[in-house]
Amino acid sequence: MTSRVITIIWLLALSSQFHAQTNNGPLTPAGSDEVIRINTQLVQTDIVVLDKQGQFVDGLKPSDLELRINGKLRPVLFFERLAAGSANEEIQMAVARGRAAAGNSGSVAHSVDRGRTILFFLDDVHLSANGVQRLQQVLTKFLETEMGPHDELGIFTATGQLGFLEQVTNEKIVLRRAIERIRHRSFGTADAERPPMSETEAMAIMNEDRRVMDYFVEQLLRDLGQPRPRQPSVATRSRTQYESLVRGRAKSIVDQVAGLNTTTLTRFERFIRTSAQLPWQKLAFFVSDGFQLIEGSSHNTELLRIADAASHSATVIYTLDARGLVSGAPDASRKMAFDTSARLAGAGTRSITSSQEPLRTLALEGGGLPILDSNEPLVELRRAMLETSTYYQVAWQPTEQELHDRKFQVVEVALPQHPELSVRVRRGFFFEVSAEATATDKKSSSTKSSKEKKKEQESPLGLAMRSSFPRRGLPVALSAGYADVGEPNLIVTTSVEVLGEALALAPGGANGQLELAGVVIDESGKPVANFEQDLTIKPAEILSSPTRRVVYNHQLRMQPGLYQVRIAVEDKKTGRVGSAMQWLDIPNPKSGDFLLSSLFIGEVDDQSFLSGKLNINANHRFPLHSRLGFMTYVYNAQAGSAGPDVAIQVIVLRQNQPVITQPLVKIETSAGQNLQRIPYGEDFNLSALPAGTYTLQITAIDRISKKSATQESRFSIVPR
Repeated sequence: MTSRVITIIWLLALSSQFHAQTNNGPLTPAGSDEVIRINTQLVQTDIVVLDKQGQFVDGLKPSDLELRINGKLRPVLFFERLAAGSANEEIQMAVARGRAAAGNSGSVAHSVDRGRTILFFLDDVHLSANGVQRLQQVLTKFLETEMGPHDELGIFTATGQLGFLEQVTNEKIVLRRAIERIRHRSFGTADAERPPMSETEAMAIMNEDRRVMDYFVEQLLRDLGQPRPRQPSVATRSRTQYESLVRGRAKSIVDQVAGLNTTTLTRFERFIRTSAQLPWQKLAFFVSDGFQLIEGSSHNTELLRIADAASHSATVIYTLDARGLVSGAPDASRKMAFDTSARLAGAGTRSITSSQEPLRTLALEGGGLPILDSNEPLVELRRAMLETSTYYQVAWQPTEQELHDRKFQVVEVALPQHPELSVRVRRGFFFEVSAEATATDKKSSSTKSSKEKKKEQESPLGLAMRSSFPRRGLPVALSAGYADVGEPNLIVTTSVEVLGEALALAPGGANGQLELAGVVIDESGKPVANFEQDLTIKPAEILSSPTRRVVYNHQLRMQPGLYQVRIAVEDKKTGRVGSAMQWLDIPNPKSGDFLLSSLFIGEVDDQSFLSGKLNINANHRFPLHSRLGFMTYVYNAQAGSAGPDVAIQVIVLRQNQPVITQPLVKIETSAGQNLQRIPYGEDFNLSALPAGTYTLQITAIDRISKKSATQESRFSIVPR
């Protein structure tokens, strides 16, 4: 690899206009976001096959499988081994859904490794204070030791307590803020009577457990000053009345428990369904202290709907009991009835098993495993990551009857010739929304607030901007960076790209029309800046470029802080919408700390080199054998008798391993130059690197103050 330092006059004076530049990215296929695709062709799911040591079993063939749908054998029409987060995962999943379209070969050629998508859903309705504390420690360690360089992680809660930070991102500063803000939420059942009645004891009473009922009746009689019956089994009139009081108290508690359970399950289902906007496999960890399902409630239906949501969104569900190893012994942190007769002991012992039962069901029906009674959760999370890193994609053709059947479709996969192997598959799905779901949706729609109804009536751009996940109907890319160029506030430059191929432009045809909107939001979720622009796209300007893209640049002046930039673009001709988002942690250069601005990267060609301007490449994709250029500012360098002594170290990494390490280069400065803002630009050849995803790491070292600052930017190398 050759390298040379270039002088770039970088004033960040990017005009707010759009123009044609080189396109280095693939056209993402349009269509619905749901991963399980129901059409006249194929339905698909993914399976994991493990040996007795928990290792993935490679080399299987379709003939090894026995696929049953609702107990009936079905031929396997598509069978492919995939690696989660790999370059071809999304393409192959589209093929399995019967969506192999023209142009897919080009998309495959331009694909790069994406990394895993890991989701944590915290059931803070049922998390104790101890569970929250343990969970924060586990998440922090997971973030530092298990999250890969290209992985994305999201932390979500049943109550939404993290607010705007509940998003999928690879920015560790955002994830650390989210972890720090997790708080214990007290949702204990309201019962002020004595002796205390636990949820387990209340359910035992409702299930006619006479030992538990007798205990509370006797305590009630004693508290009221009446004599204790000699024969508790004899139901006198007064005793019958007391039993009714105890039963009423138990029912009140059980009803509260049922409501809390429904809150958790419905919000988890909604969360899983929303994740379908990411059309590749996701690994979701449901974290809870456990809870008990109520007999006769709608909880079993809710569990089926979660299994259906996992199938439609290609999400594998693992569950984690945040309590760790539990013995069933009395917990001093909770109020409990004092029972010398040991009649309540049986109910307490059963509560551990029953509270873990929903965790077992959620995991097994979601294609994963429950993590229970473990004091080493990080080890178990690591195992789950490994188990789901490789899987098989299986597809079959549904019957006409199944397509119109509202019943839950049960999926079973076996390996008759290999009984020693274990197969994990999601339990099944609905082809259509179930009758129960339809009734629930109708009921909820009638009780929606005016705010919720107004949200539903928002424009497509507004809905895309509010979404927790990027919309992919239109392929767009976003690059945002900050720099201090002497203005009162820092300059944030936002560059948006849209693939011209996605606009269906024809030579001599009508102009295309794009509507673009952007917003900058602080970490509390408050919008602090916004911009809008209508763009007229002339086919001749886009089609005349060898590879086509539409670029729009916008500048904002911002104060230091943590922000997220969101943009959405709508093609007015087709109604397709795409969106993108990026976090920005803007420091304060006026603090005096040794800092770097953002890294601005782009492809360097003869034109850009002669003009001294670096055109920002928003999608960070570069053709093989091209040159990558970057620009940054060094702030607050110290000056010695001979001036400043700042060196730049350039490292290119792949999977956290350095593949290119440049020698240190001293930044040359001129007399009278402002040492508070030293611009530095460089370019280097990518011809020595194969196609793939990389990290550009730039470190500035002030050899006088002995301080350093580092900035990173991901980029991909793709065939032209």
